[in-house]
Amino acid sequence: MFRLFILAALLVASAPVVRAEPEATEIALMIGPTRSVVREMRSVAFTARVCDVVFEGIPATADLATLQVGGERQGVRLLGWQRESAPATPSSGVAWRPGEPLRREVPDGRSGVRCRLESTSLRTRLVELVYQVEGLAWRADYEVTIRGDVANHVEPLSLDLDGRLVISNGTDRAFANAQVLLVGGESEARASEGPSADQLMLDDSSPLADLWRKRPQPLNFLHAYTVKLAVN
Repeated sequence: MFRLFILAALLVASAPVVRAEPEATEIALMIGPTRSVVREMRSVAFTARVCDVVFEGIPATADLATLQVGGERQGVRLLGWQRESAPATPSSGVAWRPGEPLRREVPDGRSGVRCRLESTSLRTRLVELVYQVEGLAWRADYEVTIRGDVANHVEPLSLDLDGRLVISNGTDRAFANAQVLLVGGESEARASEGPSADQLMLDDSSPLADLWRKRPQPLNFLHAYTVKLAVN
């Protein structure tokens, strides 16, 4: 908390304000079970060694405590940041105006972050932003089709297995042409605590004895899947 206060206080002193290009030149997403990581490249024209750079479109669910800023050959250093206020939007997500039908309004992600950056050179350069965000999720859906006479088994059966990845974006930001890495893991299962005091312990030689023994906690392996095509 003290560190965040210092970073915000650094923005009090005046510095030239510049706006980064609103569209990222490169976006990479790593979507995990609970949190995701966003890496994007923005073009910034530095007019002074120290500038307050406004990055639009940073999701409201981004954890700015994890924000890292770099640049070409690491010539950019983050000195502080603060949230830029977002435009007011209807909380219901539905808009109505006289003479117009009801319509759903999708947030445009114009809320942003103002970062005080120090650059080693006064020029236009690409700046890398990396931060954690909540609201991205994915799942795998499978569909099995069995062909043939299932009831009479007159002919050999064939089976078709189709799979698809479903990625959901619950943030207020649309990501265009993103390179996506999906990370998933085995479901965590708690180890058995063994029998309770009122349960009968079987003899160790019984095949059912394992049901009463404590089982070790299974390892939770993470798996990564690279989506070959760019995702919008």
